[in-house]
Amino acid sequence: MKHIKMLLCLCKYTKGIRKYYFGIGIFLLVQNVQSLSTPFFISQIIDKSIANKDIKSLIFYSSIIICLNIVSGFTMVFSQKISTKLERKITIKLRKECLNKVIKQSGDFYTNSSSSDILTLFMQDIENISGILSTHILTIIHNCITIIGVLFFLIWLHKSMSIIVFVFTVILVLIQKKSNMEMEKASMNSRESVIQLQGTFQEFIYNMLSFAQNGLIRFQKGKLDKDETNFTIAKLNTVGTMTTYNALMNILTGLLAISIIGWGGYNVIIGAMTIGKLFSFEVYSQRLISPVMSLSNISVELSSAYISWDRIKKLLYSKSIVEDNGIIEKNIEGNILFKGLDFGYKKERVLSNLELYIDKGSTHAIVGPSGSGKTTITQLLFRLWKSDKGIIKIDNHNIEEYKLDNLRNQISIVSQNIFLLNDTIYNNIVLGKKNVSNEEVETVLKQADIYELVSNLPNGWNTIIGENGIRLSGGEKQRLSIARAIFKNAPILIFDEATSMLDNETENNIIQQVLLLFKNKTIVLIAHRLSTVKNADVISVLKEGRIIEEGTHEILMKLKGFYYDLYTT
Repeated sequence: MKHIKMLLCLCKYTKGIRKYYFGIGIFLLVQNVQSLSTPFFISQIIDKSIANKDIKSLIFYSSIIICLNIVSGFTMVFSQKISTKLERKITIKLRKECLNKVIKQSGDFYTNSSSSDILTLFMQDIENISGILSTHILTIIHNCITIIGVLFFLIWLHKSMSIIVFVFTVILVLIQKKSNMEMEKASMNSRESVIQLQGTFQEFIYNMLSFAQNGLIRFQKGKLDKDETNFTIAKLNTVGTMTTYNALMNILTGLLAISIIGWGGYNVIIGAMTIGKLFSFEVYSQRLISPVMSLSNISVELSSAYISWDRIKKLLYSKSIVEDNGIIEKNIEGNILFKGLDFGYKKERVLSNLELYIDKGSTHAIVGPSGSGKTTITQLLFRLWKSDKGIIKIDNHNIEEYKLDNLRNQISIVSQNIFLLNDTIYNNIVLGKKNVSNEEVETVLKQADIYELVSNLPNGWNTIIGENGIRLSGGEKQRLSIARAIFKNAPILIFDEATSMLDNETENNIIQQVLLLFKNKTIVLIAHRLSTVKNADVISVLKEGRIIEEGTHEILMKLKGFYYDLYTT
């Protein structure tokens, strides 16, 4: 019942592509005609052509069989091509919907989900579902038609012998039902173990250099060995369950064949049945077993797909905390207001009644000890999270009134957590923007103090920097990230510990250059080194989620309060 409900829910993903089902259905019908009629024509050859030494009828029936097989072969090729195309269309459609849902999730989704879980959903789970909606659902229909046709011919050939076939088939179905229950449990365990193994491999590959530096290679290999062992055990359990039940079914199938030959042979001897009909009956009985077994295997696939659909459904039907319901699309000037803002990660309170105003065109620094909520403020501004209470405004509009893309495209951030593409330096700067001149890229490279480095590379800015910029040093990554922000030229620029990997002299040079370049834009500086915020127009001091001091560097130093202690410590 749950499988039927799943298929009904998935029907909407076939909208607009149902014509493919019609085409494949026609081809499968032709294959059904060939499969069901061939044994009948062979029986006619045995009983009429061979028995009566009739060459003409032999040629006639043989020609029909040959033509049916040729046509069936062509339809099989076309149906496979169409079903593959259908599968890809469903996969793409489902992936896009899942991706759109993931994009709307808050940061909580990413902190509570491992990358291997998300990757498995997008690759394995969606492929399972698209397979069910394309090839498997059509195979079910094909097999059902075959079973009905075979039963008709069996009853027509010999009613009492067909009872034996029916009894054996029922036994096979009951055994398969038991097998499916065992396989569902085994496949779930196997799937969980492969997700764990993928996650450990991903962690190992991504952090290979760090593990080597800290002497953790052996430890990590031990984790891999443990996960590999768990996966092997789960896989062996799955295969063991499958092979055990398959062996039992093969034994029953053999017993069925012997029973038919024995009883059928007796009927031939007493003249109640012809040899041709016995041959056809035997072939039809075997052709009944094949689709029944196939349906049993599809039942296992449905069980596996149900697990996949359950995971996809949880994502698709989950409530998006960050909804994109805004209607405002305009150029931002840069006034930012945080009013009465409360925010916490689950039970941990981070911001409490935060009051903060950042004037357009100003350089506003936010400082404070680790864990005081500095980075959280920027994440809320980007709407990566939703505040528990209060409001954030840009240019007197609630940020939720802006279209999400419009909001984020007008804020640049250079973060301590740098993301870089496994691509060229050029593409890491322009990020897909078209019609960019070489002079523009050259200018931002110079402004970020990375032009000389890039010029000395064999391929210049066409050099591929590796996954997450592995071929660059920490400082070079930061300067490339700064070049990207300069190129974006957004009205609001956030520096979140952006220069922490640079030496003091380079850091000060870049900060001064950025302040000069963005002198008419809103700059938010979040810094650990307080020497970099001395020239800010306003410095807000954050402690335990509240602004406790605010003013220029000179004013705050005269107060000899918390900022003074941070600066002099």
